[in-house]
Amino acid sequence: MYNQLRIQGGFPRVIFTTPAVYELYNADQQGQKRYTNTMVMDAGFMNVTFNEVPIIFDNRCTSGAMYFLDPRHLSWTVHSEADFTMDAAGFQTPIGQDVSMTKILYMGNTTVNNRRRLGYLTTIS
Repeated sequence: MYNQLRIQGGFPRVIFTTPAVYELYNADQQGQKRYTNTMVMDAGFMNVTFNEVPIIFDNRCTSGAMYFLDPRHLSWTVHSEADFTMDAAGFQTPIGQDVSMTKILYMGNTTVNNRRRLGYLTTIS
């Protein structure tokens, strides 16, 4: 997938996967690890990478999947009338309580400007 994205002109900046796939890849690479960035190593952080692209695990990833993402092709679009705006009813005080509350409205959507530059692998075991 990495090579296919590179051929199409993309460059994944981060790879997300499940903890199981992350641990599988990390265990497979154990004998080939080299620590070159001493500042990162001294701080206690270790990066697992593939062709210098960091691999990060997330419990919410689909089982057996791996996502190759490039933030340059992802954006977050916010609704102009619901960008942390207060509800038209304004602040209200519930009966018998010493509190004021209101609804804060927000609507957003993740958008892609070039889907060919993003990758997705499935059935990794």
